[in-house]
Amino acid sequence: MTVGRDANGNGHAVLTIVTDKGDFVLDNVEQKILPWRDAEIYFLKRQVQTDPNTWVSLVNG
Repeated sequence: MTVGRDANGNGHAVLTIVTDKGDFVLDNVEQKILPWRDAEIYFLKRQVQTDPNTWVSLVNG
């Protein structure tokens, strides 16, 4: 799970998946699964894969 802000500045949560092809975003407002760089989201925090109770801050780009 990853949280951030959408293009309008609203809070938004998406599912993220890490693969050998890169990280991808599954977003309920998009028809396609997108590479994280193509998602129109300013990412703020992401759950740690090995511990869903731990969140880490993110920096876009």
